[in-house]
Amino acid sequence: MGIGETKKIAAEYYIHQGRETVQVAQENRTLASKIDTTPDHLLTDDELIAYMQKPKVDILPNPQKGNVDRSAILNEYKTFLAGKIPQSVSAYHSYDQTVAALKNYAKTYPDLCKLVSIGKTYEGRDIYALCVSSGTKGDTSKKPGVVINGLHHAREWATNEVVLKTADVLLTGYAKDPKMKERVNKGEIWLVPLVNPDGYVYSQTKSSMWRKNRRPVTTTSCDEKSGVCRTDVKAIGVDPNRNYYDGDPAHLWLYRPDGSRPDVPKDTPCSTDDDFSSTSDDPQDDTYRGLDSMREAEVTAMMKLEWQEHHNMVGVLDFHSAAGQVLTPMSEVYDNISEKAAYDALGQKMAAAAGDSYQVLRSADLYPCSGASQDFQYLHGLFTYTVELAGSFQPSGSALKQNIEDGKNMSLVFIDDRLGVKTKPNV
Repeated sequence: MGIGETKKIAAEYYIHQGRETVQVAQENRTLASKIDTTPDHLLTDDELIAYMQKPKVDILPNPQKGNVDRSAILNEYKTFLAGKIPQSVSAYHSYDQTVAALKNYAKTYPDLCKLVSIGKTYEGRDIYALCVSSGTKGDTSKKPGVVINGLHHAREWATNEVVLKTADVLLTGYAKDPKMKERVNKGEIWLVPLVNPDGYVYSQTKSSMWRKNRRPVTTTSCDEKSGVCRTDVKAIGVDPNRNYYDGDPAHLWLYRPDGSRPDVPKDTPCSTDDDFSSTSDDPQDDTYRGLDSMREAEVTAMMKLEWQEHHNMVGVLDFHSAAGQVLTPMSEVYDNISEKAAYDALGQKMAAAAGDSYQVLRSADLYPCSGASQDFQYLHGLFTYTVELAGSFQPSGSALKQNIEDGKNMSLVFIDDRLGVKTKPNV
C-alpha cells in the first residue's frame, strides 16, 4: 500500500482491561491490525507497549527515561482502543470552561491582566492568551516577557490545568504575596493554556488519544511502488509541534533535515523512507509535520506571539506529557548548545521545585524530532524549555493534583529566573 492508504478491516479485535476482555471499537480496527503482530486478534500488553514505543508513534519513550507511569498510559490507551472516554475527563476544564475561566480572570483583575485572541483554528475556535502584568491598560511592552503554554498535543490534558493554575496563583496572590506582586509588576507573563483547541475538544469527546489538530489534509504523498507523487491522500490533522518553520531557508534543516537513508540525501515530502526519527510525512501518522509552504493556524499564532510581533520576549516554557523531564534545546541535533551550563542550572532548579522527580536532559535525548517549537524559539534568542509532565496523559486524583502542583512550581521558578525576581517568599 502507498502512503496514507488503509485496508478495510472486518475482523474483531480484543484487549484485556482489568479482568474483562473488551472489544476494540470498530473505528480502531485498522489500528489494531497494525498492533496485532501474532496475529491472533488479541492485543497483548507486550504488543501494545511495542507499538507505543515505535518511532513516529511517540506514546512511550524508548528506552524508558524519566518518570513514566507505564501502567497508567497502557490503561489510557486501552480505553481509547475500546472507543471510550476516560472517566477522568470530569476532572479537567473543557475548552468552554477554560475560556470562561480566562474571561473571568480578565473581568476580575482588569488592572493585572488582559485576554487576547491570538488566532483562530480551522474549526473557528479562538486561541486565547492571558497577559498577566500590572498596568495592562497602558503600555507594558517595555517589560520583559515570557510565554507559558500547554496543549500543543490534544491528548495531554494535564498541561492545560498547569497553565490555568499558574494564572490563578499569580492573580489571586498579587495582593497578599510580595513575590507574586513582583512577578506581575516586573514583566509580561503570557499564558496560553490551549494551543490546540480543536484537537482538545475532539480528544475529550470523541477519541481520547488524538494528538494533532483537526484541519483536513489533502496533500502530496508518494506512491511507493511507482515513486510518483500524487495528491489524493485524505486525512485529518497536522502535529503542531512538528510544524514549526520560520520561513528562513537557512533554518529549513530544522524542519526538514537530512534523511536517514544514505541513498536519500535530503528528506522530501514525497516519501516516508527518509523521514527523520519521530517526525512523519505520512498524513495518517500522529507525527505528520505538514507541508513546508503551510503553517498551521496554531503554529502561526504562537510564532507571532513569541518572536514575530512581540520583541520583548525572553523565554518560553512549553508543557507536554508524559515523561517526567525538563528538556533543553535542541530537538533535532545532539550537539551541546553554547549556553548548556546555564540551561542545566536552571533546569535543575525547576526539577528541584517539583521534588527532584524530574530528569534534566536535551530534547534529542528523549527522541530526536524536527519542526519542534523549541528549536525555533532558541534560534530566535528565547531561553526555552519543554517540560514533560510525569506519569500519564490523562491522570486523575492525586496524580493529576501532583502534575498541577509540579508544573505550577516549575513555572514560577522559570518566571523568577527570566524576569529577575528577587523578593523573598512571603512566609
